[in-house]
Amino acid sequence: MALTYDLDKLLDELKVHGPKKVLLQLPEGLKPKALEIAEAIEGIGIRVIVSGEPCWGGCALAADEASNLNADLIVHFGHAEFKKDYPAIYVHVADDTKIKSLLKKSMSKLKRFKRLGISCSIDHLGKSQQVYEFYSAEGKDAILSEKAGRATCKGHIIGCDYSGMKAIQPKVDAFVVIGNNFHSKGAALALNKPVFLLDTQNRKVTKMNRDKFLKQKAIAIDRVKNAEKLGIIISTSQRFGDDKELAQELKAMGKKAMIISLTEITPDKLANFNNLEGFIILACPRLADDIQQFGRPMITYNEAMVAMGRKSWEDMLKEGFT
Repeated sequence: MALTYDLDKLLDELKVHGPKKVLLQLPEGLKPKALEIAEAIEGIGIRVIVSGEPCWGGCALAADEASNLNADLIVHFGHAEFKKDYPAIYVHVADDTKIKSLLKKSMSKLKRFKRLGISCSIDHLGKSQQVYEFYSAEGKDAILSEKAGRATCKGHIIGCDYSGMKAIQPKVDAFVVIGNNFHSKGAALALNKPVFLLDTQNRKVTKMNRDKFLKQKAIAIDRVKNAEKLGIIISTSQRFGDDKELAQELKAMGKKAMIISLTEITPDKLANFNNLEGFIILACPRLADDIQQFGRPMITYNEAMVAMGRKSWEDMLKEGFT
């Protein structure tokens, strides 16, 4: 895997903005490049502080951290713009891994599907036209997902927003995702058509097991429904649903509910609340995908509506779980 970015373009942008101090925010895979990038920025007379906190998406823009450090600007690598609550430059990072052999390998699994929807994660977005042209040449009716929701352009897939794929769902028989398991699993939960992952890192083509994912969701919802003591997790970075109203409704149902604020949501941190039987997360909904990760069930706000009888399971299947 070869990750590339335009450092000269970044330095030119910084010269235009003229900050005295910046907070450099990098995804986990790029943190080994932090020293090299920081030295380049410092070379044009700007002080750099590197954030050591996790950075899993554009939603994790470190506005509070930058504010506390009196940084004039955040330099955020590797994700599309998601929030505008702090001055920031978003630096595109591309994965230059060749995919032609992977595309050829995919044909055996896609042979019974005529119409294909194509979506790429941000680091593979530059490959969307190549993917489109390959499948078109193979006799498929290929179509890029729409620019909708938080997608920056056609063919762009976001980890928590599948509006662009949902927009073309009636026009396709199956979806192809170029990226990783995170994006393709989310797509499988959001859509009602088969989803295939072209995993560029592991060189595999995988059909996502939607039935397995839905079974896990059903189990988690049922366990929360029958729990007596629940934690409602909120985050300063994002909020899905009203925590105060949700806590009141749960208490009215005879349950005990506690609101927990976390900047980073990990199994270790939640292990300290060992008297709680489950969690409802109003922060990143994708954290609720893996029931095994936290040892206890975790469901999203919309899934909590199912557990509380406010919404039906059938409604969730139609809407999609992400």
